[in-house]
Amino acid sequence: MARIAEGNLRDQSESTTARLDKVQQEKLASMKRDLHELRLTVNEHSSIKIDLGSSSLHLNKRLVEIKNVTFKYGGRPVMWEEAPLNLTIFSGERIRIQGDNGSGKSTLLKLICGTLHPSSGELYRSEPLNILYLDQEYSCIDNDLTVYGQLEACTSRKPEHELKILLNRFLFTPPTWDKKCGSLSGGEKMKLALCRLLVCDNAPDLIIADEPTNNIDISSMDILAATLKSYEGTLLVVSHDEHFIRDVGIERAIKLLNAQAE
Repeated sequence: MARIAEGNLRDQSESTTARLDKVQQEKLASMKRDLHELRLTVNEHSSIKIDLGSSSLHLNKRLVEIKNVTFKYGGRPVMWEEAPLNLTIFSGERIRIQGDNGSGKSTLLKLICGTLHPSSGELYRSEPLNILYLDQEYSCIDNDLTVYGQLEACTSRKPEHELKILLNRFLFTPPTWDKKCGSLSGGEKMKLALCRLLVCDNAPDLIIADEPTNNIDISSMDILAATLKSYEGTLLVVSHDEHFIRDVGIERAIKLLNAQAE
């Protein structure tokens, strides 16, 4: 009886081991399938090659010059009062704006864009200056428009079929063309912003990217980084993502001191 019991236990153990091996093999096979699908997805996104063209401005043209600038929001302390801003930006430069929270990075970008004006000091901006502002919310996208309507509103020259081919290229399939932009993810808004840029007649003279990778996935980051790296114009970036900074080819850094208010 003892031998029979021992044999049964051994059979049960071997059966359990076989079942576990089968489960492990099935899990490994599933992981391999998932990895294969992930690689296909990454390759599909990576295949999107975007050429924004080049700015028509010649290199080393003075685009922006800031002299002894301070700024004050109503009811807040004066920004950069102890150390007013002084900097010059030339065409063709690739610059990173650095600084702690409260150093005034976003305020500086708005001053350069002309949406804010200095409280004191001088700010020269070359005119006309075609600026594309990419922030982390991709606010250049009109949330009330549809995906197709967004492109249609940007151009009167390109026919409908060309716009739809471009949308397909950026993985916007026909069922998404009537989707409201307000429901898009960060990565989708980024790709649609690049679509808008491609249907415009002229490449921007200056691209300002203010934490543009905060709300997008890794594959979208790669598309954006490759696009900005290939762009032949002036680039101004605020980002804490060191990998992204290296990928876009930053050549110069400007560090802001604490400005007391952002």
